[in-house]
Amino acid sequence: MQDGAAPHTARRVLTWLTDHFEGRVISRFTEKTWASHSPNLNPLDFFLWGHLKDQMSGEQFQTLNDLKSLVERLISAVTPEQYEDTIQHFLLRMRRCVQRDGGHIEQLL
Repeated sequence: MQDGAAPHTARRVLTWLTDHFEGRVISRFTEKTWASHSPNLNPLDFFLWGHLKDQMSGEQFQTLNDLKSLVERLISAVTPEQYEDTIQHFLLRMRRCVQRDGGHIEQLL
């Protein structure tokens, strides 16, 4: 699933995704379209990316490998409790989404 962010909708990116995922790409510019105001239900979006961003704040990287190593270490450091909290929050988001008939849910969380 790709939202409408420019890096996700570039022709080169969509071509690569389409070539590798054979019709399973959900995006603004593919056969299966992404709803422009869909609720944020993906745990990577509502937890992991923000968590990593917070942990990496102020870090400087000399190489791409340095960045990759830090991301790997930070992901490995996510605790079982954080995973459990994320699962519980995901379930709450799903319930709210059903209650709102697929509408916005952020204001309810």
